[in-house]
Amino acid sequence: MKGAHALIECIGGVALYLVSTGTIEALVNRATQEELLENPKDFVATHLLTAAQQFSVGTKTFYAFYLLSHGLIKVLLVVGLLRNQLWSYPASLVALAGFIAYQVYRFSYTHSVGLILLTVFDLIVMALIWHEWRLMRHVSTAQAK
Repeated sequence: MKGAHALIECIGGVALYLVSTGTIEALVNRATQEELLENPKDFVATHLLTAAQQFSVGTKTFYAFYLLSHGLIKVLLVVGLLRNQLWSYPASLVALAGFIAYQVYRFSYTHSVGLILLTVFDLIVMALIWHEWRLMRHVSTAQAK
């Protein structure tokens, strides 16, 4: 699951980099148009459309770079985790902690719900990695005896 998520982040980062902000706005407009015709005050549709209209080139570039770098680092760490290499567990925790710290810093400026969701997901992944690392250390200690 961790590896699949990392690959999706890489693909999403590249796709986001290649797609213009105008195309994003047009896609969101097309996706929400029918709902807004039925209910012009639809909460989700109006917020999606507003977000797409305010999505700047700088923000798009940041998210594209962030998704791609986040995904690539996680792919490398997942390879280590799949090979049961103990170094990859603390390295993963440190990398994710760094991403979380930056996400919180960035949130203080943007107040982006997307950053909060990404941070929550990263915290869940950190908890799973911590749990698995504890199990792997216990297994390796038992095997050494």
